[in-house]
Amino acid sequence: LAPAPSSERTPPSPRQRHTMSMTLFVLVDGQQREPVKVSPMTVLSQAIGEMLQGKGKPSDPGSYELRMKKKAVDATLPVRFAGLQNRDTLELRFLGAAGASGSGSATATGRPKAASAGPAARAAPPAKPAGAGGS
Repeated sequence: LAPAPSSERTPPSPRQRHTMSMTLFVLVDGQQREPVKVSPMTVLSQAIGEMLQGKGKPSDPGSYELRMKKKAVDATLPVRFAGLQNRDTLELRFLGAAGASGSGSATATGRPKAASAGPAARAAPPAKPAGAGGS
């Protein structure tokens, strides 16, 4: 038997043949649900940046925050290490000038902050007038 010509390839191993891909859904500003195809080792900020560039929005990782089930997700991690599973939905919120400093008029959920009762609002109850009072 003659040896096989060198131009023939050995079939890829099952691990190489099937690259695992996932689809994450990104809820952009609570309105648009965008599917994003990623592999387990895709860095989140890269995948989100590509999706945002396609939509014409700022793709700088410092200009947005990612949350899943009201918990912050680190966009610098690969999908595998961020604890995400196939078909998870991430919330993407753009940070304004106030959101970056942490002193905005809205909370992380986008709802306006309740009027806070500061020290002035918590003053002692008014004193009774001098002539009024029980025996």
